[in-house]
Amino acid sequence: MQNNQLSLSISVPDKQPASLTIELLVDGKHLAPRGVVDLGQLIKSVHISGEHWIFTCECGTPLCVEITDPISVRHMPDAVEWHFKSLDSLGAGFDLDDAEYERNNTNTIFHFDPDQYVQAVEKALRDIKLGLAVSNDISLPCINYMPQELEGMNN
Repeated sequence: MQNNQLSLSISVPDKQPASLTIELLVDGKHLAPRGVVDLGQLIKSVHISGEHWIFTCECGTPLCVEITDPISVRHMPDAVEWHFKSLDSLGAGFDLDDAEYERNNTNTIFHFDPDQYVQAVEKALRDIKLGLAVSNDISLPCINYMPQELEGMNN
C-alpha cells in the first residue's frame, strides 16, 4: 500500500482585518475547498481514532457547505487512515478530474505515514502561529480552536 501525502497550505491575507486561509491537500489535491479546516478536529485526529468533522462551514455547521459526513480516522501501527463514505460527503468543489472522481467516489481511503501526518499538522500550526504574529487583526477561519491556544506551542 502506498501512502498518501498530507499537506496544509496557510495563506496570510494582504489586507487586515481578515482570516488566514487554510487549505488541506492530499497528494497535492484540495479536499473540500468550500469548507474550512476545523483545527481542533484536525489536531484531535492526530491523537485519537474516530469520526472527525475536519471540514466544516465557518458558522460551524458542515451542511451549510454540503459536507454530510465526518472523516473516519483510524490509527494503525504503520498508517493513519482516513475513510470517506464517498467524496460527495465532502461537499462540492474538490479538485479532482472526472476520471479520478469516478475512481475514488465510493469508500475512499487515504493512508498516511503517521510521522508525516503529525509533521504536516505541526508545520501548519507553526505557520499559523507566524501568521498571527504578523498582525493582531488576523483571525483563524475555524471552529473550536482559538489563537491563544497556539501561544503555548513549541516552535
